[in-house]
Amino acid sequence: MKSLHIFCIIPLVLIVFAFAENGSIIRFGSDISVPRGEEVRDAVAIGGNVEVAGTVKNDAVAIGGSVTLHQGADVNGNVVSIAGTITQAEGAIVGGDVVEITGPWEMVPPETLFQILVGARIAMFVALLVLLLLIVALLPDQITSLASVIKTEPAKTVLWGIIATVAIVPVIILLAISVIGIFVIPFFILAVVIAFFVGYIAVSVFVGDALLRAMQKPDVPVIWKGLLGYIVLGVVGWIPVLGWLVSSVASVLGIGAVLELLIRSRAGKVKNTNS
Repeated sequence: MKSLHIFCIIPLVLIVFAFAENGSIIRFGSDISVPRGEEVRDAVAIGGNVEVAGTVKNDAVAIGGSVTLHQGADVNGNVVSIAGTITQAEGAIVGGDVVEITGPWEMVPPETLFQILVGARIAMFVALLVLLLLIVALLPDQITSLASVIKTEPAKTVLWGIIATVAIVPVIILLAISVIGIFVIPFFILAVVIAFFVGYIAVSVFVGDALLRAMQKPDVPVIWKGLLGYIVLGVVGWIPVLGWLVSSVASVLGIGAVLELLIRSRAGKVKNTNS
């Protein structure tokens, strides 16, 4: 479930928002350029590169990217690159430390690294498959109800899924404002991860059910529907671009179904819509 990768950057998001000041540039997934003659407080790119030809009053930081200091660049604070490189042209000034943090993967041959990544992905796939089978076996009625929500209310499910996904980071930022909220954040993140995974299981059951109905085999236990759907989604997930798109849609549908079912439960409107 690629959408779960968002939880890997949540701590970075909190750190950036906590220390950012007016005049700072913070970007996620794109590059930052400070032209000659321009001045900013901080330049922080997460998943992008930082190029400086002007002045950075504090720090220039690239997480998952590189920092390039052109001739005439002036960084009063530190220059930091995590999982990237730092290039400092002659005449570029750095008032603080130059910190370049590389990973152990750079010492591994590309073909070996590829094999490790593929092996890790397969292991994750199998581990989540086992967890899926366990959850479906323990909670078949609840998972079936979630799949039914996706089937009967697809538009509403997508809407709730988009709202829930977009709201995650703002809610964490709001929680981080108070001391009590900071302690709540780990539990909130855990709850969101569980909701995404349970929802993904429901989507797997929905996909498996649709495929089995197309094969004129509707009366198959829910656990086999989940297994079939999960395998199909997993195989499609390996296809570049399309796999990312399908996985993202599945995750949004899943979290939307969980939220919709919770709302129905609160309203006392849960019905067994199995067919």
